[in-house]
Amino acid sequence: MKVTFSFLYNRKKKLNNRGEAAIEIRAYYNGKNKIISTKTYVTPSQWDNEKRIVNHPNQIHLNLKLQKQIDDLERLQTDYILRDKVFNLKILTELLNGKDKIAFTTFIQFPTCDIPGYVQALLYISHKLMPNRLLRYIHLDTYNAKRL
Repeated sequence: MKVTFSFLYNRKKKLNNRGEAAIEIRAYYNGKNKIISTKTYVTPSQWDNEKRIVNHPNQIHLNLKLQKQIDDLERLQTDYILRDKVFNLKILTELLNGKDKIAFTTFIQFPTCDIPGYVQALLYISHKLMPNRLLRYIHLDTYNAKRL
């Protein structure tokens, strides 16, 4: 089952001081919802509830911006599914909060499988030395910054 994304307008049934309400994205999965802010506000007359688009003087830009946000979320979901990983609201929350990031030194560690022996040995040596060189550079840079 996939997470479905849709727009919500004026979910709290309240307008801000300028008479505008938020447009949000609802992620729905297995009977549960996750609300994601788009940081976009429009007046009630500028929102078409049937078409789920903005009728605003700058409508082309706003509608593209909103659709891009949903496209990005769907792309995240597709990437997880293609890697045979489970994608649900908990994982979506972790991705949005930035908890699923890996360190650069972990990223560049060299996988030793699926490479012929002689090439593997040469690449293994150069890739094993590179993180140490980078870490040494970072350490020296930090040391020099402290001395100044």
